[in-house]
Amino acid sequence: MPTMSRLLRIAITVIAVLLHILSFILNSLRSLAGALRKILSTPNRCFHLRLIRLKGQHLSSLPH
Repeated sequence: MPTMSRLLRIAITVIAVLLHILSFILNSLRSLAGALRKILSTPNRCFHLRLIRLKGQHLSSLPH
């Protein structure tokens, strides 16, 4: 049977690993949110026009 200090060391290691993973996930989400905010705040008219044009081509290529 493992001793109490060994169990404590294992528990601390597990908590540290979980905190590290959580920190990585939060940082990834924060950078993703920043990128999305940057994309949405920039008026990208060329992209919207291209998207509308592609939708128009898609609709005109449908069989009548």
